[in-house]
Amino acid sequence: MTRDVVDLTWEILRSRRLKGGLLRAAVSKGVHKILTTIGHGHDPWAPRTDLVDYFHFAAKWASGDASYRDKFDEMLKEAGFTMEEVMAEAFGAVIDAFERIDHLLASAEARRNNALREIDRHREAFGAAMRRGVEEVQDAEFQDVETGPVGGGALS
Repeated sequence: MTRDVVDLTWEILRSRRLKGGLLRAAVSKGVHKILTTIGHGHDPWAPRTDLVDYFHFAAKWASGDASYRDKFDEMLKEAGFTMEEVMAEAFGAVIDAFERIDHLLASAEARRNNALREIDRHREAFGAAMRRGVEEVQDAEFQDVETGPVGGGALS
């Protein structure tokens, strides 16, 4: 039972970290979506011009390239957006996966809470049995036993 609680607790922690990782991984999708929203996207049907190739741009941004990050910050400011909008777009891209993870989390938390309640129930039952045992010992009749003189003689 204790093993179940430990395993379920680790499962819960892993699922919560998974949600964070999933959102971090989706940020480039948010960057991509914002780029298309503010008009810095590349039309795949138009001939390539000096327009930003947003797939490449989002990938470079996600890789941590400082020049792309600075350029994106400028684009956001010009359009009146912040990283909040980028994160909202990223979240929108992975919301179905978030819902599935949340369902798994709720299930694991419920199973862990049930296991903890079961441990408490067993502990209460064990405690009650111990109390009855102590009461029985206290209520038992004791007999004085003659042990002989104190400071005794030699053992033979």
